Amino acid sequence: MKTRLRKPWAVVAGLALFATTAAAGAAFAAGFTGDPDALAWYSADETTVTANPDRSATPLKFYDAAGAEITSGLVAAKPFVPYASVDGDLRAGDTHASLFAYTANPSLVQGAWTGSQLTGANAYPVSGAPGVIGADPAVKGTAGSESLADYIAAYPNTSSATGFAGVYEIRLRTGNAKGVGTTYASTYIKVTGSSWAIAASPVNLTPSTTASVVPTKARYGTAFNVSATVTVAGTPSPTGTVSVFKGATLLASKALTSTGLGKATITVPGTKLVPGTSALTVKYGGTGTIAASQAAPKNVVVSKAISTTVGKIYATPIRKAVAPRIIVTVKAAGVLKPTGTIRIYVGSKLLKTVTLTAATNGKITITLPKFRAAGTYRLVAKYAGSSLVGASNAAPVSIKVTN
Repeated sequence: MKTRLRKPWAVVAGLALFATTAAAGAAFAAGFTGDPDALAWYSADETTVTANPDRSATPLKFYDAAGAEITSGLVAAKPFVPYASVDGDLRAGDTHASLFAYTANPSLVQGAWTGSQLTGANAYPVSGAPGVIGADPAVKGTAGSESLADYIAAYPNTSSATGFAGVYEIRLRTGNAKGVGTTYASTYIKVTGSSWAIAASPVNLTPSTTASVVPTKARYGTAFNVSATVTVAGTPSPTGTVSVFKGATLLASKALTSTGLGKATITVPGTKLVPGTSALTVKYGGTGTIAASQAAPKNVVVSKAISTTVGKIYATPIRKAVAPRIIVTVKAAGVLKPTGTIRIYVGSKLLKTVTLTAATNGKITITLPKFRAAGTYRLVAKYAGSSLVGASNAAPVSIKVTN
């Protein structure tokens, strides 16, 4: 006869706390009971740990007060971390987030691990959070939060199984006034003595490999494509998300499709990388059953955007008593508001130097000194470029000056 796995009562209790610590009037627990019996994958007689399909492939990350990523800390710290965040929504329309801790157990499916709530629920975007977090779902730790030591005292990990000893899972859940979402983001930590550090998943995920094709050259302002191929044994078309990173900075992402044979083309916007050499890494986030992987970093050399400069005489002919004007327009692909220095020459003589600012939107009218003698003059506008845009010269234009 089939029997159900025991209900992780601490999870249910934690979700109730989620409701009581949320913003006033938000009864978050109303739409989710936390009862594993309601989820088909918690079927009977599962005594081997398997991945929870509700776990997001997007990892949970920890940050200090200044926005630097944290990968280790002290179990006695209160709060556990200053900030915990996940890139992108776990469920559209959610407004609050909270952290939970769970004890890794090799005898139970992941969703049945015992756990409880570390923090109360706070609204996001989190006011005053570091820029790296932005509007993403995030939890801000407070002095009133539980420490990891508090949690371990109540729910210790007594396993000696390979990969499970001392390992705990930290989950971020989100919710709104209609209930708590089932999808969560998480990361694993291993506790050693009085310290913890980010650890590998102990769950039996299928390994994956990721390969990438990165162009050797690109140009600022012009988007370029990066190709990714994810290979998983026994899974011809793995799903999940592939992303392009420069260091820890996410540049662009693309979802793999169930018919895409593990291949995706990721378009990186033209303004994501400044001119120079950048090392790009393609990362596969994995799924609830497939492990994450990443390709080796590859360099792309980004050149400045190509500019074009056009000069147009405001009026010709003009009298010597009138100051001439020239309208200069600078354009660069993908750069809406080029900036830099513009110089106006007649022959080799410099007549005027002006600064093109973002407020001019690439177009400026320049008033020149008066000409002392009547005649026809050929003017050239020269744009010196900027850190993002290359220099260019306009074609000469003529102005006729009369007495």
